[in-house]
Amino acid sequence: MNQLRRKKLYIYFCITAAACLFGTALFGIRPALSALRSSSFRGGVHSPAGSKAGSAPTQKAAGPGDFNLPPGTTLYTNKVAVLMFHDIETRSINNDIITPRQFESDLDYLNRQGMHFITLQQFRSYMKGGSVPANAALITFDDGYESFYKYVYPILKKHGMGGVCFVITGDFSKGALVYTPHMTPIQISAMTADDPSIEVQAHTDSLHYKTDKRHDALTGYLTVNGVKETGAQYVQRILNDTRTCINKLQPLNGRPIDTFAYPYGLHTPIVIKVLKQSGIRYAFTTREGLAMRGANPMLLSRIEAGSPAVGPVALYRSIVRAAYTGGELLPPRTGPHHPVSGITGTPVLVQPRHSHSTKSQAAQSVEDRSAGIASPPPAGRSLRSASPTVRSLHDGFVGRTHKSAAGTGQEEQGHLKSA
Repeated sequence: MNQLRRKKLYIYFCITAAACLFGTALFGIRPALSALRSSSFRGGVHSPAGSKAGSAPTQKAAGPGDFNLPPGTTLYTNKVAVLMFHDIETRSINNDIITPRQFESDLDYLNRQGMHFITLQQFRSYMKGGSVPANAALITFDDGYESFYKYVYPILKKHGMGGVCFVITGDFSKGALVYTPHMTPIQISAMTADDPSIEVQAHTDSLHYKTDKRHDALTGYLTVNGVKETGAQYVQRILNDTRTCINKLQPLNGRPIDTFAYPYGLHTPIVIKVLKQSGIRYAFTTREGLAMRGANPMLLSRIEAGSPAVGPVALYRSIVRAAYTGGELLPPRTGPHHPVSGITGTPVLVQPRHSHSTKSQAAQSVEDRSAGIASPPPAGRSLRSASPTVRSLHDGFVGRTHKSAAGTGQEEQGHLKSA
């Protein structure tokens, strides 16, 4: 009996070993077989299957896995890869901070690969019908940290490149509750005067904080002392904040303040309408993809670049991936650094891209709770007594039916529903 059992175990282990060897061999051979099926090689030159021997090789379209492209390969034309960074420090301590060395390596590598960096003014011209070089890229930084003045500005100037920093102007004040130093108006003014290719643009004045898991102070209602603001108060608050931000930045920038970056990538139809009413013409999300003239100028895509995990090669791969999809918005990635879904009929479906990891969770929670008290909404006013601008913005959304995430309809009544 024992001998029969040993024989069965021996046969079982032999079969298992043979299966493992066969699987390993198959895994190693399949890529080669796939390459042979899809293409042929003529004299060491890769040419698509079906081309005649001796004929000029047909250029292969870049695929998401084809990253060994020769330098100078045209990935796309008439589109712009808008690169999104946040902070630069000599030591990377979280997923939103890279070192000056990595930033410069990114620029050098992309430059060698044939990327052409443009300024915000060139981007404006492109959006109005002008042309941009093939493989155009625009450098953007969010939040307005002092590291932009200390590290980014000198590096961009050294390389003869422009860029834009989206600034939270409320952090100009000495009493601002911040954990990372921000640029001062004096620094910004000196920087933009010295190099007009570098601009500052709007990132709210004092609305860059989360109010709950799905909203920030720009997209959600505030409740102060147990009283929730009305629709008219909400619209007036974000209108005032946007205008305050623009008015603070305009004297510091040589060109109009007409561009905006949504905090955490969050946006709603009402927010977009208020921004446009305030003079904003272009607004950037955190949605991955290439920016295109035919897209909604208030929902422009960007490509994540400001993480220590995204080195020069990985960043170039992201650009190739976006180009391979034709510049269309890509299926969202999961995780804290990417939106879960794009703008739809629902007021807020986009999740935050990042949570300002320079702050501890406890500190962020304290700031979030205190911000609503420190920045209360305007004194209660009825819609009838609101300004004509506020009434027109509010009335444009009264009675509009939106589909919720579950697919059911609900009346917005001119404002966002709290999560």
